[in-house]
Amino acid sequence: MFSFLVRQVDSHSQALRQEYKYRRNCKIAVRAKADLYLLLVALIWGATFPLVKIALTYISPFAFNAIRFSISTLAFLILLPTMKVSKEKLKNSMITGIKIGFVVFLGYSLQTLGMVYSSATNAGYITSLYVVLTPVVAKIFYKNPIKLKENILDQIYLPPFLPNMLVILLLSVR
Repeated sequence: MFSFLVRQVDSHSQALRQEYKYRRNCKIAVRAKADLYLLLVALIWGATFPLVKIALTYISPFAFNAIRFSISTLAFLILLPTMKVSKEKLKNSMITGIKIGFVVFLGYSLQTLGMVYSSATNAGYITSLYVVLTPVVAKIFYKNPIKLKENILDQIYLPPFLPNMLVILLLSVR
């Protein structure tokens, strides 16, 4: 009788081990896929800076952004009928979207205008600083304290902050 129980427990534990290995491998595969997609997005994002710099030799920054935002607006209008939302929610979303879109347009316009007078490398570097500076801006404007443990900023935010500030200071001295 005990051998029967031992065999059942053993087969059950083997099944659990196999299930664990399968799930662990799935998590690793999903993580690897997510990392590859993140790398792809970073490559595409980084490649846009030299492309925009080249495009700016043929067209003004504001015309470039007008074309860029017109294409995105057209894509949105084409996809709008496929969205299933109430008219009230759509109206509220449109108002909020127009406000955010205006701020994004200003940001892209300033960035593109800056690329006329700077290199694509500098523009990409300065643009990437938003990752580091967002918590500082949130603290200043929204009075949100920067919580090191909640945001894991002690590992992600603080190490790149000081060298970036040093580079900005060195660039401004020229």
